[in-house]
Amino acid sequence: SGLPTPPYAYICRSNRGAVDAAAKVCGLAPEKGDDATFDPFAEDAAIAFAGDKGQQLLANQLRTLEDVADLRAGRPPESRAVRKWSSFPELERAVQDEDSGDGKGSLVERNVRDAFELCRRWGPQAGKLAAALRRAAQRGATEEGRQRAVVFTTSHKAKGLEWDTVVVHDDFAPFVDDLGDPVSFVHAEEINAWHVAVTRARRTLYIPPKLDALRAWCEQQDAAPGAPATPRPRGGLSLAALMGGGGMMSGTVSQSQRSVRRA
Repeated sequence: SGLPTPPYAYICRSNRGAVDAAAKVCGLAPEKGDDATFDPFAEDAAIAFAGDKGQQLLANQLRTLEDVADLRAGRPPESRAVRKWSSFPELERAVQDEDSGDGKGSLVERNVRDAFELCRRWGPQAGKLAAALRRAAQRGATEEGRQRAVVFTTSHKAKGLEWDTVVVHDDFAPFVDDLGDPVSFVHAEEINAWHVAVTRARRTLYIPPKLDALRAWCEQQDAAPGAPATPRPRGGLSLAALMGGGGMMSGTVSQSQRSVRRA
């Protein structure tokens, strides 16, 4: 899987991404059909969410996921936020209406939207996913489990925190296109989110391939004789400042005693 040995921190862009990353850590993967793949490590994995309210937030997210899974299976959900829809297709139409701008005031709450997207990806195994992650979270809450737990957080909640080893999830906005070339526009908010994520590691940082591809591109550009400056996307920060040439990655990770690895 390319993941380090726990304990370490896993930084994601969103709560939905954190659930996906937790599934990966637990050896779970969505499959077409009625089954999901389960690694034996899933029965021993320990996970936790950073922050004083992290475990409660995780519990709420998993409870909402179970409710949306019940709705999909035709069972009555418990939470009021999910009970407002009489069926999974009705919830799906509400999401589609929001995406098209025709929501007419019937908004889907963020955690319900996240659970819906997870259910759509995991299909009938979404409830099984929630149950497996709940068990892993219970192990992570024990004194023994805390010593080996993988701690999940979003870049927003990770501000000001540090860990010896950090894995950055691949749900951040891409800086390169399918051909490996830098995109022309990156929102400053997304650049700041990346900035937080890749500066939380004291010793070792694992980065997703799309970030590694951009770093390689910048290094190639910087090494080319007479090459023009690395392009500045519309958004406020240059890619060179983000990735190379004395910037964030090379200045705070590569040129220090920390190491950078591909996740």
